Amino acid sequence: MGKEALVVIDLQNDITKNYKTVIINVNHSIDWAVEHDVPVVYIRHENLSAGTRTFKTGTAGPSSSRT
Repeated sequence: MGKEALVVIDLQNDITKNYKTVIINVNHSIDWAVEHDVPVVYIRHENLSAGTRTFKTGTAGPSSSRT
């Protein structure tokens, strides 16, 4: 039997449409994986380039001030 894992690739609430629903679904998947002893691997993207407007560490993103 092959090995399996749940891979969660960096969710960006600033640029993901309907991010609240997406995050709820991802959290359910994580809960399922943990309950079934499936490893969960998290991959995080950070843009460390000078002057970047996206993927900045520790920020809510450029559109966070939108209403």
